Amino acid sequence: MRSSSPSRPWRRALLHLSLGLQLLLPLTGHGAFSGSRPEVEIGAIEKVMQAWIAAVRERDGAAGELLLSRSAREYWPAVREQALHATADELQLLGPLRQLQVMLLRGLTDADALRAMSSAELLGLALEAGFLGQDLRRSDLLREVRVSEDRAEGRLYKLGRSDRPDRALQYFRKEQGSWRIDLRGEHERLRRGFDAF
Repeated sequence: MRSSSPSRPWRRALLHLSLGLQLLLPLTGHGAFSGSRPEVEIGAIEKVMQAWIAAVRERDGAAGELLLSRSAREYWPAVREQALHATADELQLLGPLRQLQVMLLRGLTDADALRAMSSAELLGLALEAGFLGQDLRRSDLLREVRVSEDRAEGRLYKLGRSDRPDRALQYFRKEQGSWRIDLRGEHERLRRGFDAF
């Protein structure tokens, strides 16, 4: 009995330490990773972010469409339908930013051309018009990436500088084994700009 009593404080300390680490890891971001190789996930997310920046810079709707999550790809066709068919009363039910996007899309091109556009052409029009992605620069770097199951988020550092963190997060979804851009971050950024205006 005497030989086991000195080990009890050690066991208690180890138990407290392990519990403390379990509580601390989610706060530091290391516990939020899915899978056993988070650096692989982070690398894939950084890669898709750089591809999205390139698509925005080149106004490439086809490339952008491939990089976007399913819900993001569905966003602009839904705005198009509202631009083509929404009544004044239906427009009033939309948020102010969505109203503005619908009205601008309605005014950018005639109804027949708008109706005939593919999803990639529609996204290209949105990029060309500056509806999204205007804050993205070639030298922006994604950092502080946190992965949780099939979702992730990270922050862009403008011009790659540590003292220039972006005001909004970037969001990602994993679909069919590949990471995709979720436009939630773009919409939050546009909302801030619209509210400031």
